[in-house]
Amino acid sequence: MAVEWRDEDDGVMRTSVLSAPFDLYAAQFGAQSVSVKRGKCELRVVGVLDSGMTSLTQFGVAQQPSHHCRINTIGVHLNTGMLAAGLDNGLLLVYGPSDFVPRHTFQLFTPCTVTTAGTSDALANNVSVRGVRWLDEHRVISFSSTCVDKALYVNRIVMTDIRTGQHTDIRKKTDPENTYIRGIRPSPAKSYLIVLLKDQPFQIWSLKTYTLLRTLKPYVQITAIEWAPSTVPHSLADKTASMDLLTAHSLTAYSTPPVTAFDSHTLEQFVFASPDGSLKSFKVDSSVVTAAPLTVETGPNNISSALAMKGRYLVTGDTLGTIHVHNLDTPGRSSTYQTNKGVIRRIKFAPANVQHQIVVLFNDGEFGVWDIDRNTRISLSTALRQRNLRAVDVDWLSEHQLVIGK
Repeated sequence: MAVEWRDEDDGVMRTSVLSAPFDLYAAQFGAQSVSVKRGKCELRVVGVLDSGMTSLTQFGVAQQPSHHCRINTIGVHLNTGMLAAGLDNGLLLVYGPSDFVPRHTFQLFTPCTVTTAGTSDALANNVSVRGVRWLDEHRVISFSSTCVDKALYVNRIVMTDIRTGQHTDIRKKTDPENTYIRGIRPSPAKSYLIVLLKDQPFQIWSLKTYTLLRTLKPYVQITAIEWAPSTVPHSLADKTASMDLLTAHSLTAYSTPPVTAFDSHTLEQFVFASPDGSLKSFKVDSSVVTAAPLTVETGPNNISSALAMKGRYLVTGDTLGTIHVHNLDTPGRSSTYQTNKGVIRRIKFAPANVQHQIVVLFNDGEFGVWDIDRNTRISLSTALRQRNLRAVDVDWLSEHQLVIGK
């Protein structure tokens, strides 16, 4: 286990190799780890080395801007390295690549006024940015859901152009609803947007016309959902592939009629998990939603709370903290990692073209990295969590770097 420090006498960085069996990790601090900004000292962890492992996983820490607000969610645009952070006071911050210095600040959501029982009341609390996703290098999509009266919520989804500061409401609701937005999922080609609602069927929206395309009526209680990447095995992506038993029931009876004409023919596909542990896959082509073949065997007691796809792999995480890796090229073949760390909130593949590494975020703020090609764990943040570093969100900066919001 290697420890790096700066000698106080001559200022030279020195490295020592410790033979004692320390608990899991040692943090490595580089020359730029400590900085003073506006009288505030910030510490940036630039590396974590797992004892017994040779791989080094680096990550940065996106500090909260001040004690008056907290980061709720983050998202990285991989091509530019720009990082978007949603705060609990309704702000969207866009950071420059690598330096974590805010370049843009937008007030997306403000305390709103609602009318109940004939009177108008202004909310005293802030309206949080609960999720952010990049659409392209210039546009960020965000959402908020605020409880205004018992089980009534004001829900908003906003697309922000960071060049002009223009905000466009995608799902505009003027009146409070009896549901809240659980999450949003823009498709890889940025043609569609899945909107997850509490105790209601999820919706598919057009990101080209900002209109509702479909409401999937039978699927109210889903536990995880993600779009398939644009480069998936032909068994999933082939539009002319024969359908399996999932298509025995036409989705025509399952979904609402399309609200508007949609002239694009972008074919994309998503996978979601049901409470019974089963996985289902559907294709979206214009306003037509049809079932797609997916042969993945899951146990009846595995309630998936997160999933991700890349190449031949489909990875799910369940409420017990178990990671399940399914090889789509060899149906029936899978591997598992027992972490015993509770609910898995998020799984994200590293952007590397050939390697298959995943970062896994647990409900208690702990996170870790696994290499599913080599069937091994690379790192885990247990030692950092003991130092009160608990992640609220995590994303990849590059194929070897993570950024953590706390």
